Amino acid sequence: MFLKRKIDFGSILLACGLLSQVIVYIVTKDSFLSFVSGIAGMISVVQCSEKKMSYYFWSFLQMSTYTIICVQEGLHGKIIENLFYFLTMITGIFIWLKNLDDEKLVKTKSLDFYSILGVFGVAVGLTVMGWGILDNLGDSHPMFDSITTVLGILAQILMMLRYKENWVLWFIQDIICIAMWASIENWFMVVQYVFWTINCVYGFILWGKKSLYSE
Repeated sequence: MFLKRKIDFGSILLACGLLSQVIVYIVTKDSFLSFVSGIAGMISVVQCSEKKMSYYFWSFLQMSTYTIICVQEGLHGKIIENLFYFLTMITGIFIWLKNLDDEKLVKTKSLDFYSILGVFGVAVGLTVMGWGILDNLGDSHPMFDSITTVLGILAQILMMLRYKENWVLWFIQDIICIAMWASIENWFMVVQYVFWTINCVYGFILWGKKSLYSE
């Protein structure tokens, strides 16, 4: 019964997200590249929330188109972040394949308290360092770019290693990215990140749900 409710909610969530991207595309007449990136991004995060391997296909598509958009906007940190994603996603495919349950869904786990503190300390230190570096590189939004890049990298590592706390970092990153893309007036990205923020709650709940086959 739970599985049926999960699938139904995920389908409704995804349908609302895809519809929002179509509406934004019609209203704003923004670039088709942003539209494709938004569609792929929405599909990928829902697939990830539901612990499905198909997440990787859609994520590679989103990552490729999103990197091009970041190049166009001069967001150097996001470019570096996406190159990092590419490498970790290849590694993540093999890690997830070795940790699938009988339903072909990835097994998830949680960090302990001291590990959470460690992640927080690393995030603060790297953010301050990255802010200074990006500012010297002439980044268009060094503070936003540094914070979101560091959070994205740490969240990606935790996601690759199957820790549910990755969704907390994604949630914080997504909130900041909404403000960043709104200041650039790229409404595809704004709508996408609003959707991703909602999906973080969905993902955290599902990744915290222990199935019969979870560790």
